[in-house]
Amino acid sequence: MYYAYDENLVSRRIRPIDYANTYLNGDVGAPLTTRLFFQLYRKDKNMFFNLPASHFYDPNENVRFPLDFPEDFWKDDFVRLVLTINTENYLVATVEENLPTKEHIHGLKKYIIYKKKSKSWHYCTISSKNPHTMNFGEWLSGSHAVIVDKDDNKLNDFERRSYDDRLYNEKYKYAVDFNEMALSLNTYYPGILFLYNLETEKYIEWKTDKRDSEILLIDNNIVTYRVDDRLYQTIIIDGERIGESKLLVQSNRVPAIHWAFMGKQ
Repeated sequence: MYYAYDENLVSRRIRPIDYANTYLNGDVGAPLTTRLFFQLYRKDKNMFFNLPASHFYDPNENVRFPLDFPEDFWKDDFVRLVLTINTENYLVATVEENLPTKEHIHGLKKYIIYKKKSKSWHYCTISSKNPHTMNFGEWLSGSHAVIVDKDDNKLNDFERRSYDDRLYNEKYKYAVDFNEMALSLNTYYPGILFLYNLETEKYIEWKTDKRDSEILLIDNNIVTYRVDDRLYQTIIIDGERIGESKLLVQSNRVPAIHWAFMGKQ
């Protein structure tokens, strides 16, 4: 049996339908993240949860996802859907991913997005096959990533240093070595961060030129992000571009930071 705490911090047994109300906010700490998601499988024109058989209920029980998808959604030939964001205002799920091509060197990932307040659907495509994503209010943020073959030359393109390099060891003194972790996952990170507005559908991206880069927080249009052992802030201007970045701090403790919050002034 599985138990969880409700909004009153009372422990109770999980019901299958509770999965539909599970809060999902994306990935934290790429590539060190434990990705949180649910798989949905298609049956006719309905989507059902792919629930683990180890639960206390009948694993053959069909638990329908309680949303009616748009008609054009069913025209594509697919079997499964990956639900990555499920908050009070938005639902984001992966519809399709494509391998890198000459035109899209990092591949493509297509999402279907549901705005719960307006009860409307739309699609979004990101130029990355396996991006790590997080939700901050009306913004979907993330970093480009692509899983490649173990022998792919991109994996050898990391900024590799030997273990006796004292500067490199000092930088990752308090954190797991990013390059070693990425190599173990056969994942290439081109050092590109992005923002996508779930309301206006505007897309923003910028290059950091460093693999170990991630967005930590978006608060009042202020973006806090990390590049290696440095923390930066920038501002979103007119919802369409970012301003000049300001260095907040540089420290060998920064590579271990994977989320942030704003305290009282």
